[in-house]
Amino acid sequence: MIRLALLGCGEHSRSSHAAPLARYAAQNPGDIELVAACDLNLDRAREFCREFGFARAYSDVETMLTTELVDGCVCVLPMDCIVELAVMLLERKIPCVIEKPLGISPQESERLADVTRQTGTPHMVSVNRRFMPYLNQAKSWAKDIGPLQYVRATQVRHARDEPDFIWSTAIHVLDALRHLAGEVVGFDTEVHRQAGLSTVWYVVTLRFESGTRGRTKYYRLRVWSKSHTSCSARDFELGSSPGQGHNAPCNAGALDKWSWRNTPRRPSLKTCATARMTKSLSLCKP
Repeated sequence: MIRLALLGCGEHSRSSHAAPLARYAAQNPGDIELVAACDLNLDRAREFCREFGFARAYSDVETMLTTELVDGCVCVLPMDCIVELAVMLLERKIPCVIEKPLGISPQESERLADVTRQTGTPHMVSVNRRFMPYLNQAKSWAKDIGPLQYVRATQVRHARDEPDFIWSTAIHVLDALRHLAGEVVGFDTEVHRQAGLSTVWYVVTLRFESGTRGRTKYYRLRVWSKSHTSCSARDFELGSSPGQGHNAPCNAGALDKWSWRNTPRRPSLKTCATARMTKSLSLCKP
């Protein structure tokens, strides 16, 4: 059984980490044990434990780590605390999931990367779009057809006017494109500011080491939200339609949620791709 602790009991931790962990623990008894939750606000940590089934609450990380036998830790912390506490876990050889962004500066991110290389402690950054069943199926289809030529992604968020949006949240889209096309070797950025508004729009053109080209757009609007990702290989494009969550399952009923665009020269492409999808359903089920 894997004994897990969680650092940080705020709203993002509650909705995106604790709830799924509690559900997994209930559905898979004997796989994981939620041993502790830690927050500077001890009352909040106690309430967190009652709600999600963590065994004990702490307000001090050092106390928790010396008291509990922990096999892994999930860190969901404010930006200015991430690197310090992640380094503590890595140096103690405690495997961890680290929420993005990795610090408040390139220097902090580089320090964290150095420590991971030095310690060799298993770790993961919480950029989860690369694990989307849809995205990985699209990547597989594109690879079957030929070299990936172009990738594009759009992220539109409602009421997000914080100045760090581009690197604290929009990094999800960039990581998804890196997963599809490989390392970035060059980019150009357009910044669009609207008079009288605090929101800023970004358009980034990307050049990948593989030769693939790409573009990503980040929009922050007042009343509307969606995300879209697509990839193109030769004369084929596959894209997720609006409203599909990044954790949506890849199953037979979900095929209707995809948009397909074919040139007249490849009329049977959709049929072939759907057949491949049917054969691979067992690999994509959540």
